Amino acid sequence: MLFKVEGENYQSEPSTPDSYWLEKKTVSEVGYSAQPRLALDISHNHFSDRYYIWFSKDLNPPHGYSSRPIWIYKELSEAVRFGDRNHPKVQELVNGLLRGIAVRLQHDLQKQRELANQVVNADIRWFYPQLLKIKIGNEGVDKNQCRCNAIKNGATYNDEFLADNMINDQFVIIVE
Repeated sequence: MLFKVEGENYQSEPSTPDSYWLEKKTVSEVGYSAQPRLALDISHNHFSDRYYIWFSKDLNPPHGYSSRPIWIYKELSEAVRFGDRNHPKVQELVNGLLRGIAVRLQHDLQKQRELANQVVNADIRWFYPQLLKIKIGNEGVDKNQCRCNAIKNGATYNDEFLADNMINDQFVIIVE
């Protein structure tokens, strides 16, 4: 029996969660990422719609707990709901945005300071997450252009990828 789930075909309905992965036949590959509105806004307005995005091919991959898109979405949405500007994930994102701004604007110190000030003083609501579905392959992110197997604290996660020059039409926001 063949059934479909948004761009994927399966030979038969999986009987267990483990068999789901074994029986899955991917038609077109996709990735997922949870990004704060602030990061997407900065890329859109200041970096010509060029995005630096870590993503996973699964919403809840088996490795890299703190980088699972579903976990990031949950943590950021709760931080915003409770107004917790000091939440560790918010602080991690602030630091990451500041590093990215410093690298991308290393030759424009005035704009670098302006954007850094915007990030540091951003209202917590700017950290509300948006869940992205990333196109991989034809008309999407070229798999050969993504850095894979992220190494964090000595561990390698083969389900994490980095697209450091993604363009706007290579992803869609599926949850705001």
